[in-house]
Amino acid sequence: SSGYPAYAYAIDASLGVARIGMANADYHKRAVELLGDEMARHDGDALGVMALVCLHHLGAINDEAYKFKLDLAASRKPELRDASDTFEKQFTTVKE
Repeated sequence: SSGYPAYAYAIDASLGVARIGMANADYHKRAVELLGDEMARHDGDALGVMALVCLHHLGAINDEAYKFKLDLAASRKPELRDASDTFEKQFTTVKE
């Protein structure tokens, strides 16, 4: 459902990890660690952007750092801006 075949399962799993970390304080720290590692390993692709979006929603990255990292990724690959918009929409459905 993510629209990014190469990393579709990992992207969907990242959303699941973030949901768990948001819903259960006992798992928040571990979710941040996992997603931070993922973001570091995939800093130039859709999986890394998903991790970035998740970390932002978990409160691990402030708005300024989030915008900077997203702008940096999109400057290298403009299509990642659309990916981040798609991922953000997944979080609006999580909150509803």
